[in-house]
Amino acid sequence: YHHPLPMLMINITGGFLKLHVKVTNIGSINATNLTWNIQVKGGVFHRVNISDAEVLANLPAGATTSLAMSKALFGLGRITVSVTVDSVTKDAEGFLFGPFISIS
Repeated sequence: YHHPLPMLMINITGGFLKLHVKVTNIGSINATNLTWNIQVKGGVFHRVNISDAEVLANLPAGATTSLAMSKALFGLGRITVSVTVDSVTKDAEGFLFGPFISIS
């Protein structure tokens, strides 16, 4: 017998002073107590090194939620972004130009 599981999809886009991270539960059951972590590294002279983590109590099947870092991003240069929600990780690369974040 196969037990249904929540399935998570992560989408990362840029913005002004912050990343936009959306997590969708594309599975057939609710996902609960999801630990998430966002890490941003890089920039000129590797001066950007910011991470944030929290717990998402509930993400119903079919629902989407946004994750937000508590710290603003500001700097210059190429960055790498890693978002982990539960056991799902998505990596992205981008560019930081002052307060503007572009994800490629």
